[in-house]
Amino acid sequence: MRVFSPLLLLLLCNSALAANVQDTFFKHVSSLCGQTLIGAVTKDEPKDPAWSGQTLSLTFKDCSQSEVAMELSNGNKKPLLMILRRASDNLQLEHRHQLPGGGEGNISRFGGRTKTLGTSTAQTFRADAISQALFIEQQRPQATHNVWTLRYENNTFTYQLTRPGRTLVAIFHPAL
Repeated sequence: MRVFSPLLLLLLCNSALAANVQDTFFKHVSSLCGQTLIGAVTKDEPKDPAWSGQTLSLTFKDCSQSEVAMELSNGNKKPLLMILRRASDNLQLEHRHQLPGGGEGNISRFGGRTKTLGTSTAQTFRADAISQALFIEQQRPQATHNVWTLRYENNTFTYQLTRPGRTLVAIFHPAL
C-alpha cells in the first residue's frame, strides 16, 4: 500500500482543479462558436479614436477541441483575430492584426498565457516573453505590461486590456 504525502495530494488536487476550471472556461467560450456578438467599448482610458464610439462585433469563427478563433471588428478598421488555445497546463491568448488586403501587421502574433487558476467565468493572460520582445522591437515598451482578461458569464462576453496608464474594456452581447 502506498502512502501519499499531504503536500503531494495538495499539488495533485490543485493541478486537477486548475485543469477543471480552465477546461470549463474554454467550454463556455467554445459554446459561442458560429455566433456573432455585438458590443461597444465601455471604458477607454486614455481615449483612443480607433475605439471610441465604434460598434464592435465579435465573431466566433473556427473552433476545435484546442482552439477558438474570434474575429473582433470595430467599424471599417482592420480586424483583430484572437485565438484562445488550450495547452496541457494553461490557456493561451494570441492576437493577430490583419491587414485589409490580407496578411498581418508589424505587431501581430502577441499575447500571453494564464499564470493563475482564474475562474470558470474569467481568465487573465499576461504578456509573455515573446510578445514583450516584439513590443520592444516595435518601439512600444509600454505594451510589455499588457494584461488581457476574457470573461464570459450571463450571456455577456468581456474583453479587457490593462497596463499602467491604459484601460480598454469592451462588452459584447448576442445580436438581436
